[in-house]
Amino acid sequence: MFIFLIGTLIYITSIYNIVSLFLNYSPEIKHNKIFNPNVIYSPTQGTVQNITYNEEQNELTIRVFLGPLDNHTQYYPVDGKVTDQIYKKGEFNPAFLFKKSKYNESFTTILEFETNPLELPNDYNSKKTKIVITQIAGVLARRIRTKNKIGQTIEFGGKLGKILLGSAVDITVDSRVFKPVVQVSDKVFPLETVLLSYNNFV
Repeated sequence: MFIFLIGTLIYITSIYNIVSLFLNYSPEIKHNKIFNPNVIYSPTQGTVQNITYNEEQNELTIRVFLGPLDNHTQYYPVDGKVTDQIYKKGEFNPAFLFKKSKYNESFTTILEFETNPLELPNDYNSKKTKIVITQIAGVLARRIRTKNKIGQTIEFGGKLGKILLGSAVDITVDSRVFKPVVQVSDKVFPLETVLLSYNNFV
């Protein structure tokens, strides 16, 4: 009986350690790219689930779904500055349910970065534009970690944060400036896959 209890304890401890290691796995991405203001690379690994336009707000959003085996760390896709953060308490619907997941817990980071003024619409009063990255918790992911603060200067390739287990990430930009390069169901990889480009660039 004693040997059985010891064996069970060792088994449970091993499972706990494996799960903890998986949840806290946050690799450094080795890449040879530098920030290119003409394109935006994916900040996360996963599969493109949806591409939507909000014409009233001039917004283009790409939803990337993260499966359980994907790298759940997100990375900065630009050089710039954190201008705002928004945390929203919510439900924990499965992240792959696009309509329901909008009610899920989320953390939004707004990044501002300088770009080529020749690429911007005439009504822009600045050389800068923004990208909005929203980390969305799923049914299993009930914790979102972020590494940034408002006012912080960030660099391309640095760690933005991570979501535990199944989840999704929304990348939102100005639809007058950017166009999608990927399509629904495409597999994307952080700092490798180009998600967006300037409307008159690619």
